[in-house]
Amino acid sequence: MKDRTSSLLAIRPNIENIDRYIDSKEIESFQNKVLRPILKFQNDLLLHIFNDYINRFKGEFFKLSSKQRLSYIHDSLSKDQRLRSVIIGTVVGLFSIEDFSFYRLNKSSLNKRIIAMTIQRIQTKSEIFLTQL
Repeated sequence: MKDRTSSLLAIRPNIENIDRYIDSKEIESFQNKVLRPILKFQNDLLLHIFNDYINRFKGEFFKLSSKQRLSYIHDSLSKDQRLRSVIIGTVVGLFSIEDFSFYRLNKSSLNKRIIAMTIQRIQTKSEIFLTQL
């Protein structure tokens, strides 16, 4: 049976042109080699988590203009601590032990990156919520 790290690395999607980041800073390298593949792998789940979130608030999101929806996504993921924790946990749960060791040392910066990247992903797909997942 494979160990946990091998299993996790096997399910991470390959992202094209990631080699161009070889000379980048450690945190940027971690973002591109670990966070991006995990966020890509978890994309559908992240969209469903946010869909559940907006539906808990009686559809306020659906009454907003396109620009207001983008702002709502940003504000929700930036300010709602429960939602932030779920999103971060969804990503961190797929870290290898080595990834987690690096994460522990850079938690604040990496959490900001996880949320910023998730905001961008959800904003890009915001129209999907109008058709309900």
